[in-house]
Amino acid sequence: MLCRTFARLHGLLATRHCAILARILQAKQALSLQQGRRQDEQSPMLFRIFAVHITLGTRMGNVFRASIFLALFTLFSAHAAEDARLAVVERLYQDYTWETGPRISKRTPFLNEKSSVLTKYLTQSLARLLLEDRKCAERTREICQLDFSPIWNSQDPEGAKFRVVGIGPGNAISVSIVYPGQKSFTLAFDVVHTDDGWRINDIHSPAPEWSLRKILLKN
Repeated sequence: MLCRTFARLHGLLATRHCAILARILQAKQALSLQQGRRQDEQSPMLFRIFAVHITLGTRMGNVFRASIFLALFTLFSAHAAEDARLAVVERLYQDYTWETGPRISKRTPFLNEKSSVLTKYLTQSLARLLLEDRKCAERTREICQLDFSPIWNSQDPEGAKFRVVGIGPGNAISVSIVYPGQKSFTLAFDVVHTDDGWRINDIHSPAPEWSLRKILLKN
């Protein structure tokens, strides 16, 4: 469609030019399938695509160079947005992977973090719900609503391995988790854009079905 649009606007793009634009779109689709890879792994591929097509465009005139630039700008912009959404979930798991090791650590588990730390990953409202549940447990000395780690879907995450898979409908980041000797399962992290950047607004599991926000909002 992008190729046809350029041809309709300029009337100067030959079949060969359209084929090049088609390859750009194919590259974008290929990168979308690799959303679980980190940005620093993807960048060299993007720059190689950029260098090749700019070189070709130099030989084909100003109009085509402008077309190539616009197509590449769209590619880079979309990919940067995808990376920003993935980054908050990747950072959460990287920072708390230690929880899957032997439970001898002086570090603070994610669920016990203070508000200023929780809001580096979560929206203000979800962080507030977690803190309220923790205060309830401290006050009553009993479990209130949450009795497991939602990022590992377990009370004991030792041995868990994770992989950030990619972005699904509604800005839901899929994370695959597997425990030794068990089948993998998927968690979904709903991310929203806030004044502080992308933050996790809910965590849910399709099977067994649960939502962190719903659990914390139970009376």
